Amino acid sequence: MKKKINILITGAGSAVGQGIIKCLCKRRSKLNLIPSDISPLNAGLYFLKKSIIIPKVEQNGSLNKIIMLLRKIKAKALFVGSEYEIEFFSKNKNIIEEKTNTKIFVCNYENVKKGNDKYKTHLFLKKNNFLTPETFELEKKNNYKIFKKIKFPCYAKPKIGTSSRGVFVIKSLKDFQDLKLDNKKYVIQNRAGDKNKKEEYTAGLFIDKNKKIFGPIIIRRIIKNGTSWTSEVIKNKKFSEYLRKVSYKFNSEGSVNFQFYEKKGLPEIFEINPRISGTCSIRSYFGFNEPEMYIDHFLNDIKLKKPEIKMGMCLRFNQEIFIDNFNFKKIKTNKGKKVNAKIKQWF
Repeated sequence: MKKKINILITGAGSAVGQGIIKCLCKRRSKLNLIPSDISPLNAGLYFLKKSIIIPKVEQNGSLNKIIMLLRKIKAKALFVGSEYEIEFFSKNKNIIEEKTNTKIFVCNYENVKKGNDKYKTHLFLKKNNFLTPETFELEKKNNYKIFKKIKFPCYAKPKIGTSSRGVFVIKSLKDFQDLKLDNKKYVIQNRAGDKNKKEEYTAGLFIDKNKKIFGPIIIRRIIKNGTSWTSEVIKNKKFSEYLRKVSYKFNSEGSVNFQFYEKKGLPEIFEINPRISGTCSIRSYFGFNEPEMYIDHFLNDIKLKKPEIKMGMCLRFNQEIFIDNFNFKKIKTNKGKKVNAKIKQWF
């Protein structure tokens, strides 16, 4: 019997990390999946038999510690499940791959920086004549100029941020003047899309080593606490053709995601995320499994086939993991080792 290969997944406490684990579970006869996280109190650590606690990437010496860990567990590949770790692994991808036998599944550093920064995303889209809402960097010296250009309601968003964390809706000039932000840099962004089009969309594409584009899979969604709560997979030829053009210009590899509203029958894009999405498990059910594509193409050098995407809807709900005879004090020192954890099947 051929030995399983070890795959490390970071961010097991996040929707992205947990989604990656779900996407790869049917490959468990060939893959030894190892969830990891910075905290032992994250449910995703206890999905499978073994898990690992890893250092925070911002800590001193974290790069060497991660290199040593990957060598120790003989990981063949690493999936980045935490949005906060994307930039670190992208920046250090080459050095990690040189010093280990581990393939790091992450987008190139230039595109990560472009996608993580909402203002740079806006400039890229505008420069290439793609639809994007007006976006302004919020600074004291230019606030007066912004007053004249914004349309209410608009949004104050962290210039660099994930999901809907730290986003404020601004309904009037008074709201704008009263805006009290933390020390982060912010942008002001007009609402995307036509006024009568209220549905938000997320779309995912996958680009192989030869720049061949697969997808998109397009999902119309309702968001709750920054996560797609109700998701409907749809077909739209105009959307698909347009998003493929944007992907070609973005010139990335692997997963890339677009968030948009409809404007004049086309996507008006307000966010680009060059990474695996928190909806990846939903996409995999409907035929678009990005983690499997990474394994097949970037690790095993298999030529990808066109995914057969089904239509349908997903309704999310909360779930629990139970750990018998375990207390908080013990779990803090357990460091994610095998415990008697289980997901109860209620229905």
